[in-house]
Amino acid sequence: PAKADSLQRVFAGEHFQYYLAHPNTKTGQDAALSAFLMWGNTDAVEQIDEAVTHLGPDARAWSLAFNSISNAYIGSEAKSEDDYIALLKRVHGTLMHPRSQGALRLELAEHYRSEEESEQAKKLLQKVVYLDADPIMTDMALGHLYEMESLNVGQQAPDFEATTIGGERVSLSD
Repeated sequence: PAKADSLQRVFAGEHFQYYLAHPNTKTGQDAALSAFLMWGNTDAVEQIDEAVTHLGPDARAWSLAFNSISNAYIGSEAKSEDDYIALLKRVHGTLMHPRSQGALRLELAEHYRSEEESEQAKKLLQKVVYLDADPIMTDMALGHLYEMESLNVGQQAPDFEATTIGGERVSLSD
């Protein structure tokens, strides 16, 4: 009940209205991010479900919204992580904005990794790298791919060097 009456929900609605009036401006994009963050903080799944119907396939706002949508769905009694994954799968393949595509693929890849569907996760991560829409997302995808391909149980650990607090260089192979 306290979250339902929260000022964050009021302000989120106002911010999203600003986004709808100015969707292609930096300020409009920032307003959308603020709206989704506040809705995520207050588990406002009804507002989020309504707002995503106003995001077109070319909207950069999708890339800003995924984490907040996840927080709201998982924190809500009405939704679950399965509902969040269903939303991701529903919009996968429809998004046109490169950053939104990258963010979506990273989210889905994380889900597939947690479900131990590594081949599906690898395909999505490789698409993030190929897309190269955002350096941070590309680095994250490359890191996940490296981890999945090189740091498995039974594989030899990669060699590395480090300096001890005494100033001596040591390596794992030593």
